[in-house]
Amino acid sequence: KKAGFVITTNLDGIFRKAGLEGHKELCCLHGDIYVERCTGCGYDYERNYHVRDNKRMKCHDHKVGTCGKCGSAAPKSYRPDRKSCFVHPESRNAGTKDTHINFGESLDDLDWDEADRHTSKADLCIVMGTSMSLRHITHFPFQAQRTVICNLQATPDDAKADLRIWATCD
Repeated sequence: KKAGFVITTNLDGIFRKAGLEGHKELCCLHGDIYVERCTGCGYDYERNYHVRDNKRMKCHDHKVGTCGKCGSAAPKSYRPDRKSCFVHPESRNAGTKDTHINFGESLDDLDWDEADRHTSKADLCIVMGTSMSLRHITHFPFQAQRTVICNLQATPDDAKADLRIWATCD
């Protein structure tokens, strides 16, 4: 039996580059720098470039463009120079947005529900190379029947793991 699903907090797109298909084999809890998502229909566009233009965009503005599937676009009131007009992770029917989650922002419901669904039905969850310091998501691995943690440093959840391996992961 092989691993059925990967859940990551990495934004670098490495798992998609390795061939895993988003939402079928992969959930990027904190987004992916190569993916923009429609705030109307939820469709993900995988790009071969960084979808966020850091030179143009403010940190908490996630606007990218217009959805080619459903036509969702930023409202006419959108202004990149006014924080109250930004496209946020929880925005609806506001065009496409980058999926990068900044500190202080909520995770996308689509990704949260996906992680919850897959960890809840998993026989085994292997946690690799993380300090497990992002406490809002560290419960996910322990929804599986068994949990293994593989990391060089101690984590707050070592005692809860069924197996603890002290090793490198790269």
